[in-house]
Amino acid sequence: MKKMTQNQIQLLVILCMVVIVAVAYRFGYMRFDSQAKTIMLENQQLQVRLAELQQKEAQRTLYETDFADAKTQLDTIYSRYGTGISPEKSILFVNTLEQETGVEINNLSFAPETVIYSSTKLGEDGMPEVTLYNSQLSIDFTVSYDGLKACMDYINRYPERMNVESFNAVYDQETGLLKGAMIINQYSLVRKGTVSENPVVSDTPVGTDNIFGTIILPETN
Repeated sequence: MKKMTQNQIQLLVILCMVVIVAVAYRFGYMRFDSQAKTIMLENQQLQVRLAELQQKEAQRTLYETDFADAKTQLDTIYSRYGTGISPEKSILFVNTLEQETGVEINNLSFAPETVIYSSTKLGEDGMPEVTLYNSQLSIDFTVSYDGLKACMDYINRYPERMNVESFNAVYDQETGLLKGAMIINQYSLVRKGTVSENPVVSDTPVGTDNIFGTIILPETN
């Protein structure tokens, strides 16, 4: 075998170095360059996210104040609605209406509760977070003109939300009073965790010691 000359050896060494550099570039530098670009892109995204979080942190006090204000407004709205509708509450309302305005209720009828709104958001028990109910109260009345105005004002100012759906009245020439009928919508708002409370009626006599109404004669010797 013919020996390689010095020039051939040098060329061979240079060729090997070129191959080594090419392989290193292909499998080393290009790989690391790709990873570096990926890391740089992720870093840019993190920088954007960090800027957003810093901006939100700077406005946290404003958000907390707005949230507290919104909660206060919601609580104010919720407070205008009762936590339930029952015949006891309706009877107490009518009784107070008579005492406060002078209207005389001649006939009274109730309608069952109906759901007019139910939130789509459900709690852990599967029940709606908020449910709005309506029940209609129908009354036949006799009242003076001033009493009628007082009656409408009382309904409008009642702490629990209600409104008059329909109304009609005619003048009675014999008594000088108005006779008519109206339908009152009563509303209640039930939130998760709230408990319906029936009114407590005090100073109302219930029953009698003598259910037969007989006369108790005095004892004789």
